[in-house]
Amino acid sequence: MVHKVPRIFDYPLCHPVPETLLGVDYINEHLGRLLVEFDFLGRFESRTCMRVLERSSPDYIDLLQPL
Repeated sequence: MVHKVPRIFDYPLCHPVPETLLGVDYINEHLGRLLVEFDFLGRFESRTCMRVLERSSPDYIDLLQPL
């Protein structure tokens, strides 16, 4: 049953984890990729990131809301 860990994450990754990974391996890979993305985004000023979001999608705030 360990291999059937639910994979529900609110944050979609830029480079998704392959579906071939299961359970703890999937979660570890997801968290590792999440850390890389957060580190990358943390190198920019917040206002710069906000301008990119505003220009890419006028309703970006609604896109980030959980279902």
